[in-house]
Amino acid sequence: MTDPVRNEVSGPATTVVQAGTITGDVYVGSSGRPAPTARVIAAWHPFDLDVHPAITVGAGRLPDLPPYVRRAHDDELDALLGGLAGPVMAVLTGESSTGKTRALYEAVLRHFPDWPVVYPRTAEDLLAVLRAGVGPRTVLWLNETQNHLTEEAASGLRGLLEGPGPVVVLGTLWPEYWARFVAEPSHVRNLLQHRVSRVRVAAAFSPDLVAAARTSDDPRLRRAVAASADGKVIQTMSGGPALVECYEQPDTADDRYATAIVTAALDARRLGHRSLLTSAFLADAAPGYLADEDRVGAPEDWFERGLAVAAQDRTGIAALLPKRLSPGVGPADGYETHDYLDQHTRTTRRWALTPISLWDALVTHTTDPEDQFRLSRAAFHRLRYHHGEALYRSAATRKQPDSKLWQLLVDHRLVDLEPRIRHRVVDEGLPDDITPLKGVMGRRRLATRLADAGRWAEALDVVRGTSEPWVERWIADRLAAAGNTAVLRRLAATGSFEAVMRLAERELAAGRVEEGLAEVDRLRGLDLVPSQELLVLLVEAGEERRARQLAPATDAGVEVLARALGECGRRAEAIELVRDRIASDESDFGGRQVSRLPLVLADLLADDGRWGEAVELCRASENWPSEWVAKRLAGAGNVAKLRAMADLGLEPAQKELAALLVERGQVEELEDRTRRGDEHAAKQLVALGRTDLYDLVSDRSRSGSR
Repeated sequence: MTDPVRNEVSGPATTVVQAGTITGDVYVGSSGRPAPTARVIAAWHPFDLDVHPAITVGAGRLPDLPPYVRRAHDDELDALLGGLAGPVMAVLTGESSTGKTRALYEAVLRHFPDWPVVYPRTAEDLLAVLRAGVGPRTVLWLNETQNHLTEEAASGLRGLLEGPGPVVVLGTLWPEYWARFVAEPSHVRNLLQHRVSRVRVAAAFSPDLVAAARTSDDPRLRRAVAASADGKVIQTMSGGPALVECYEQPDTADDRYATAIVTAALDARRLGHRSLLTSAFLADAAPGYLADEDRVGAPEDWFERGLAVAAQDRTGIAALLPKRLSPGVGPADGYETHDYLDQHTRTTRRWALTPISLWDALVTHTTDPEDQFRLSRAAFHRLRYHHGEALYRSAATRKQPDSKLWQLLVDHRLVDLEPRIRHRVVDEGLPDDITPLKGVMGRRRLATRLADAGRWAEALDVVRGTSEPWVERWIADRLAAAGNTAVLRRLAATGSFEAVMRLAERELAAGRVEEGLAEVDRLRGLDLVPSQELLVLLVEAGEERRARQLAPATDAGVEVLARALGECGRRAEAIELVRDRIASDESDFGGRQVSRLPLVLADLLADDGRWGEAVELCRASENWPSEWVAKRLAGAGNVAKLRAMADLGLEPAQKELAALLVERGQVEELEDRTRRGDEHAAKQLVALGRTDLYDLVSDRSRSGSR
């Protein structure tokens, strides 16, 4: 190959474009670090694009990759990428080691063999590439996409995808990462929901594919099929189960040292450390994971011996993968954990206690500010304020955190930790100067806190000038709660739907039916959703016709009317109303928007004692059952089943369980769950004023308790 001639052109953002000859590589990136390389797919070794090596079988020489087995997701990719005219982003989602990266590699070979492939390894590298400009007919490779999706990067990708193209962006995510990204409003959620084509990768081979693979010419594929009774051939092909067995069942002292080192690495990943894990970090973190007998009389080189075992190939893969990001040849800069083992332990160690040696090492050795912010959040959720504050302070000197982390500081009543929001939230109220809190607590919460403290002028100042839909209802609710009918009437005179509705509720509740109906008549024809309370009052006053007229013919209108009828003991009519709406063409059910009507129907059926039908609805839906079941279990006081759901990592169950434990005075269980990382238990302890848990944990950890 001709040696590339590199021309550097730097601008205000110190972006450098390095261009080689026609046959050379093209480099795009920041001048302060090696630029991501762009080359056609055939010039990339598949392992450099993070395709997993296969298991080893025998001593014979085999190709690096076994034969590719096409599956259903390949047909989806072909339909998406064939005949491409504009920009497209496809993200394959599936469990660890299910063949996502290999599928993308094969798709690029099929569809874009002549296009340059650029692989930015980090979010920073991706931003540098986007700022430098991505030319047409380029493939942007974002394997393990969770490592790239910062808010700024998501916004940049959105801009790229709204351009003329043609450009292809390819990525992979575990389903849990996808769910986490789309859970709350953000640029990342907007990107994934509106500009990304999601392609799901099945965890197992179909029976037909298993049968075909048994006769493959490749011995690795035949062995993987033979060892995979559940059809999870790709996972076995990548050596995952054997690796887990070596990790969980160490045979020798060196194996036990390796298990301690690997567990420290996996816990660091689980807590939010995404950068390479250095040898120095692992050496400081691992001692807390050694069993008592291994801490006594261990050889001086125990760490080196354990690290060698942890990085050793076992059936083709290793628990720790050495990586070098620095230019040139040399020792590893750090280690990655194998992602099959990573995902396995995120389940098995979800609630594991973490020793203080890990936290001390995280504080000492973590340098990436994003890692530090994530780790500080994990520390605060465990009430480990000493470590959380140290991590936060180090990160905050170089990068501004997001508002969610600021909100966490407010929730935990931390003092002087963040100069930009320096205050202490105490039970008696808010600081005199609330200016720094705007944009941190959120307008609604801050206004509510101020109103509760009797600081109405400031509360109104917070909401003034915003057109968010909650503001009008919030003001009307606060006026009604304070009994300020005079101001409520003045607000109603301006045409406020919410104010008129609160006046109607007050009149009907006081038995002044004629006056209440007069207010109700002012609401007719506005096609806005009334409150359930107002509809209940109308039904109880014998004015069901008016209640039905007031509720608009939308899913939201049907929901509030059905719940009102159910509250009045008219469950059969309410159930029929909801079922008719779901069956109609007008319902959101089955469309892009998630309808709440199945949840409403399940509530009504359960209230009517028809649990079998309610459970069947749960089984048929993937959007709301965990929240619904958690609330129902909490309402029934079923702690055992609620705890079982919470231990599976279901957040609605964790939230309901924590509240129920407070109600029952089971503080010790709250403390235990907090030590294990249950953020909802931590919030309840903070609300109870129990913020000394870190001292308890640190004392126990230093004495050997995990």
